[in-house]
Amino acid sequence: MKLNRKNVRLGEEPSEIIWRLNKTSVSYFPAKRKKYQTPILFIYSIINKPSILNLTPDSSVIKSFTNQGYDVYLLDFGSPGIEDKNIGLNEYILYIHKAVKRIVHHSGSHRISLFGYCLGGTFAAIYTSLYPTHIKNLILFAAPIDFETLPFLNSWKKEWLHEKKHLLQSLKNEYGIIPASFVKHGMKWLISPFSITPKLAVLSDLSNEDSVNRWISFNQWLNDHIPMSGKVFQEFMNDLVTENKLVKNKLIIHGKRVSLKNIRCPMLVITTENDTLVPKEMTFPIMKKVSSMDKKFLSIKGGHISIALRTNKPLDIFQWIEKRS
Repeated sequence: MKLNRKNVRLGEEPSEIIWRLNKTSVSYFPAKRKKYQTPILFIYSIINKPSILNLTPDSSVIKSFTNQGYDVYLLDFGSPGIEDKNIGLNEYILYIHKAVKRIVHHSGSHRISLFGYCLGGTFAAIYTSLYPTHIKNLILFAAPIDFETLPFLNSWKKEWLHEKKHLLQSLKNEYGIIPASFVKHGMKWLISPFSITPKLAVLSDLSNEDSVNRWISFNQWLNDHIPMSGKVFQEFMNDLVTENKLVKNKLIIHGKRVSLKNIRCPMLVITTENDTLVPKEMTFPIMKKVSSMDKKFLSIKGGHISIALRTNKPLDIFQWIEKRS
């Protein structure tokens, strides 16, 4: 079967950009037929593009929610340049804060559901603990929270990182921006011998053109890492990975101590059984840290990116969120 790869594009679901700040933007995806008042804001990671949530017409998490009657918003942190070298965790949480206020105004809803995926989930948890006012529901998928035991960071790697903090400072000072190629190879180094393979995207027969197009789109996304500001890279590796400040209540953002017990809204936490990048042990501890009375933990079949590639509806999430929207 001959495929025209030029026709394989990422981010097929139509949207409108409603807000920008620096490289960060918010895209609005209106419900096909609006059924719920509470909109959803998706936050993805900072090392890959969020287009994985809107990959192809038949593989789009965003589309599955707009089809169900939800207005959806997507926060895209964009690709930092050398002028962004001093943007750190403070600035990323500020971007979320300003985006949430814009969405509240645009949607007419005082509160929203916040859906954080991977590192976007880490940021979502930090944000909700600091600024809970407009967050009605918090959904975390494959979100690294507790970095004490990392499946991809054995003892010698963690010891090396702890002893070589000065190298991270040197990288920040020398480059300002951590190049996308460095991020890509760094991820390969960290998760070795584990790997995320494009084969995961082959969801059906290779003789099926839609399936192969989905494979091509996924492979394109997988290899399209984005740079990181030197400051956020250093803070992530030092404060979160090496010193594990988030679960130890030692992380300071905007001059405030981040305490997960300040999260009191309904919370759904989801992991997958075969996630070798962010296994259950890295996410589950948040269940004991928050003050939410209405909280649920789900472990579903699949891997780290499976929810973004499932062509069937994420029923577990729909059933939970519709009662709270």
